[in-house]
Amino acid sequence: MTLPEKSVILSGQMSGALAYYTDFLPCLWDQLQPQQFSLIRQKASERGYSIYALLFPAEENEFQKNAPGAWEKIENFQFVSLWRLALVKKDYPIQPVLFTQVAVSDTFWLPRIETNRTVTIPFLLKKNEETGRVDNFAIAGGLIKGRYKGERYNDTDVYKTIEGAAYSLLIHPDPELDKALDTVIAKIAAAQEPDGYLFTARTTDPSHPQPGIGPERWVEENVSHELYNAGHLYEAAVAHFQATGKRTLLQIAIKNADLVASVYGPDKRHGFPGHQEIELALVKLYHVTGNEKYLNLAKYFLDQRGHDVKLTQYPPGNRFAIYNDAEQIQAHKPIFEQDEAVGHAVRAAYMFTGMADVAA
Repeated sequence: MTLPEKSVILSGQMSGALAYYTDFLPCLWDQLQPQQFSLIRQKASERGYSIYALLFPAEENEFQKNAPGAWEKIENFQFVSLWRLALVKKDYPIQPVLFTQVAVSDTFWLPRIETNRTVTIPFLLKKNEETGRVDNFAIAGGLIKGRYKGERYNDTDVYKTIEGAAYSLLIHPDPELDKALDTVIAKIAAAQEPDGYLFTARTTDPSHPQPGIGPERWVEENVSHELYNAGHLYEAAVAHFQATGKRTLLQIAIKNADLVASVYGPDKRHGFPGHQEIELALVKLYHVTGNEKYLNLAKYFLDQRGHDVKLTQYPPGNRFAIYNDAEQIQAHKPIFEQDEAVGHAVRAAYMFTGMADVAA
């Protein structure tokens, strides 16, 4: 294969280069043990790289072979060239143009972008405080006393505001806004449970969970927005990390995603989010961390739709009765059998975006 332009070619004494890219202690390649190689591959993956090498037949001595070998991705320890190794950055084959590389100078969009920065974002931060959305995190974290306020998905309004503010910071640095986000993120961190769980609608008072979220974790995903909230956390974390270089919110997101990945999977709990969003967010997290388990989890959630669907049936007139119909949440058929858009439009848009991201 031909290596992409973003590949890092390691040659000559590559032990030092490997150490730089993987935090693995320098050592001679021919002295590596399989367990050590597995650790190197893990470290490289965490930084968004796959390992490729020039492979030669095991019966041949590479130093006696003049013809070049073939670049192949290596997952396990093999006989590889001591001087031809590459770290390939995992990413889409076709790259989008980052919005930070586009200068907007017209008379239509530029004033609106400025209004967003100077009016809309401060207003949203203020409203999140006034309506108790930020307090919900403080209550869940034990920073203040109180009761949960609002709907079960209110955490996402805080996450969405952070995401939008982070995008603004990317193109217009603002120390005050940066500090305001740090304050909110500290309260989010306090609300996260030790194992990574983060859902203030439950954590504020586990013995009296909010309507629609079920008596315990993960049991009412068709209605609860538990995973939907997590998705917006991941998107906010990625945006904040890209804008500021800070890992405060990103570490919270990773800890939560690791918990979700430990709960759901082919040999674990089966299920999917009633409200799609986490799928595309997991792909974003994958691109930032290089950890393929997030990409695999996104695909798993998509593949689960339409299979073994069991929906709680709410009585007529109940606010959650709308979720009695699998079409409403695009779970009436497996995704590859769905040939028309049905149900909740926002959910469908999130799902279609996630499908495109995973397929790419």
